[in-house]
Amino acid sequence: MGLALERARVLDENLGAEGEAVEALERIIAELDPSNGPAHERLRALAERLGDWKRVVRVAERQLYLEQDPARRIAGALEVGALVRDRLQDPNQAITAFERALELDPRNLTALRALAPLYATTGDSERLIAVDEKILAETQDPEERRRLIYDIVDTCEVSLGDA
Repeated sequence: MGLALERARVLDENLGAEGEAVEALERIIAELDPSNGPAHERLRALAERLGDWKRVVRVAERQLYLEQDPARRIAGALEVGALVRDRLQDPNQAITAFERALELDPRNLTALRALAPLYATTGDSERLIAVDEKILAETQDPEERRRLIYDIVDTCEVSLGDA
């Protein structure tokens, strides 16, 4: 295994053969050891450097699946959501990732705050209201609470107007 990783490193760093390095790392993961952390890390770093965001997301999702620590799983799900939202610009896939974070931690404000604009973008008024209500329940700041209440009312009015 170490030899295969070293080969991928040499292809990338010494020979500048990034495509071959990607193939070598994918082969390690697919054929030799699907749970190989260093191969995932190197592949992800290489894909990021190449701007191959679909591959970055796929690797990040595999890393999330392999992670055992609950706090790191939540952080990984949030990271996947942000990558999908910001790099792939796919609101529906980003929603799925952020909802995965909420499955792990139903009161996670980062996930809730990320979901609100995504639900607004996709026109899912019911889920937007539900998320805003959850954020409201966790928020102590009076100005933020006031803004959330207005947002909820506004979403209800728009939603009723569409009915």
